[in-house]
Amino acid sequence: NQFGDAISVFWQMFIPQGFVNNTTEAGSAATGLKIFPNPTTGDLSVETLAEFGTVQTIDVLTVTGKSILSVSNTRSMSIHDLQSGIYLIRVSNENGKSVFCRVVKY
Repeated sequence: NQFGDAISVFWQMFIPQGFVNNTTEAGSAATGLKIFPNPTTGDLSVETLAEFGTVQTIDVLTVTGKSILSVSNTRSMSIHDLQSGIYLIRVSNENGKSVFCRVVKY
């Protein structure tokens, strides 16, 4: 269907291949951070390398890009109240750099 094709194109454009490891964590050494556990039942933690800087905000977005949850100045968050599904997590640092990761909530 056209909606599925649009989502597939979105993932390919904005989430490069090899960018996300959907087994236990999202992100990579190349991005300077990881988000875990992935998949999750609700609690997420962010671990950063020094070159990423300080985590300023963590945003949860739907696959269509709508922001549905945001926390500031923390390295963890709860998504217990969200329905099961695939979400984008945007982690931004104090300089405005953002990294996107895919996370599965079950």
